[in-house]
Amino acid sequence: ASNMVPSGPDLLIGSTKLLNLYEFMKAYRSATSDLELIYQKNVRKFLDSKRRVNKGIEETLRNAPEKFGIYNNGITIVVEDFSFSSTDNYILVNPYIVNGCQTTRTIWDVLYKNLENVGTGKNEKLESWKQKLQQSVVVTKIVRIGEFGEQLLNDTTKYTNSQNAVSAKDFIALESNFQNWSSQMQDKYHIFLEIQRGAWDSIKSQMQK
Repeated sequence: ASNMVPSGPDLLIGSTKLLNLYEFMKAYRSATSDLELIYQKNVRKFLDSKRRVNKGIEETLRNAPEKFGIYNNGITIVVEDFSFSSTDNYILVNPYIVNGCQTTRTIWDVLYKNLENVGTGKNEKLESWKQKLQQSVVVTKIVRIGEFGEQLLNDTTKYTNSQNAVSAKDFIALESNFQNWSSQMQDKYHIFLEIQRGAWDSIKSQMQK
């Protein structure tokens, strides 16, 4: 079940509750016996939970799952076809996750560990986390490529995975100290301190107009 809005005949855009995504992945694994098949058309498989981005996804899921839809960029699923079956329910034919492998696999790992085989005793911390999880969503894009849409599938995979990478040093642009230093350097010494990647190129472009 997802809250989706059509954007043209072959594109759905919206959000999916994390619990519904988890149940979808469980159903897929049950039907195919191999969850990894859903990533067959992606450019890479799961890289492990020790990497910075994946660790950040896991920390959000554990500590602030209700904010997951705000913090995460979302996922893209390509399908041969989709149809609307009932309120908020869609039937997906031959789905592949082509952007969001790290996101969905981390969701799978965290939810599987915390929701399966947890015993019968009451755990107040776990119950509180489950309540927050009920509010959790992931931004979702579903693309219909048709039965012979291999080129569209490849292009969708390519372009949704081609954004410029954000490195750790890029985040200094959000730090108040660097913002103040940049302003002071400009005001006192007429020196431009670039703390946001591409800012100088943008200024030069404006000066040439």
